[in-house]
Amino acid sequence: MSVSFNKIYGNDLLKRVFSESIENGKLPHAMILSGEKGSGRYSFALNIAAASLCTASDKPCGSCKNCRQIFEGVAPDVMTVSLPEDKATVSVESVRFIKSDAQNVPVESDLKYYIIRDADKMTVQAQNALLKILEEPPSFVIFVLICENENLLLPTIRSRACVFRMQRFEDEELARYVVSVNADAQSLLASDEALFNRIMKSANGCIGAVLGNLNKQNINRIRNEYQNINHMLTALFGNNKAEYLSFEDELPSKREELRAFLFVFRNSVRDILSVKKGSSSDLLFFEGSEDIKKISKTATLLSVVSLLDVIDEALNANEQNANINLLRINLMNTMWKCIH
Repeated sequence: MSVSFNKIYGNDLLKRVFSESIENGKLPHAMILSGEKGSGRYSFALNIAAASLCTASDKPCGSCKNCRQIFEGVAPDVMTVSLPEDKATVSVESVRFIKSDAQNVPVESDLKYYIIRDADKMTVQAQNALLKILEEPPSFVIFVLICENENLLLPTIRSRACVFRMQRFEDEELARYVVSVNADAQSLLASDEALFNRIMKSANGCIGAVLGNLNKQNINRIRNEYQNINHMLTALFGNNKAEYLSFEDELPSKREELRAFLFVFRNSVRDILSVKKGSSSDLLFFEGSEDIKKISKTATLLSVVSLLDVIDEALNANEQNANINLLRINLMNTMWKCIH
């Protein structure tokens, strides 16, 4: 038997660890796959399940019945639990169903997989319910918890699961890969290299995020977002409070969209801090240091550090389901106080 994950790009350490675990029949009964959205966590989870349930000698083959069912999402022994579109958390009811169903033996295979997407959005009650079955799982059950921030999981959950982190690619490697596999990336690089590089930066090192942003709608969104953040920062570091507060209307009103915006905005402020400290390497948002110096020439190093703290607090409040309208108002007012 031979296990390889040739269809997954990069992540060589993880591929080697899981290849050896599956070949030796020593997969952990619970694991956490942590990484940014678009980092390939769910795809990796499916490949782990396929490799362990594949009936071919070279696993996962992608062609046998088990592999096809898994990748098509219809495998009776591989269940995915996802965050409902209209909900902010994974409920205790979902986990109670898993606990009950996990007692039933597999239908067609030797193992049963439960893949919990957005596991870090489980309520405390849901995590405590899951903990009970993690402590004494049936021998044929494997849990895969997918999350962005494993620190939002209870320590007791983390202590009973192996934590694996998806690879974050450098912008240059990310660019080489997407250009080699995607015609839209090739076209954008040829027509607007600055915008292409901006899309690479916005992906936080995740291949899936880049590929998801290479459509016209998202390209326009990233272009406009870059311009809006530039203008917002200019107003924030300037003296026209009314102009600055007008940008509150530009803040997304949906929780996931606000979260994504704040991550990008944080990168722009992080760039300002780097330049203030005398370094302009590895910029995450800006294309060069001159724009940063022009925007933030009146700001102190301490005020920029305070600004980063405020953004981190807003991100945390957003994760804790704070009232989003009050969050936006408080964020704008607090950021202004940091600088003035």
